[in-house]
Parts: sequence; C-alpha cells; structure tokens
Amino acid sequence: MAIIDTLLHYGSYLAAFYALYVVAGVLAFGLFLRHRLHQNARRTPLALRVRREPASARDGESRSH
Repeated sequence: MAIIDTLLHYGSYLAAFYALYVVAGVLAFGLFLRHRLHQNARRTPLALRVRREPASARDGESRSH
C-alpha cells in the first residue's frame, strides 16, 4: 500500500508539472507567433492609393473658394 500511495503522490506532482510545462509551451509559442507576425507587418510597406483628380476639376474648385 505504501508503494501505491507514493506513486499517487508523485504522480500528482508529475501531472501538475506537466500541465505547467504545456501552458508554458503554449505561451512561448504564442509569443513567437506574435513576434513573427508583427515583425512581418512592420517590414511590409503600406501601399497607399492616391486618387488624383483631373486638373480641370481642381481649377474649378479653387475658383469657387
């Protein structure tokens, strides 16, 4: 009986440390993904589209003001 109690006692510690190990691994992997995704977003230039109006439309607006 003492062997079974000992195994159950240390087994509960093993389960708790394994759960902690899994949680730490998930957090580390999440931080790694976040770092990689934000690094790629910073490196990629943002393509801006500028809508150019015809010169005649700009002249008409400037005369009315």
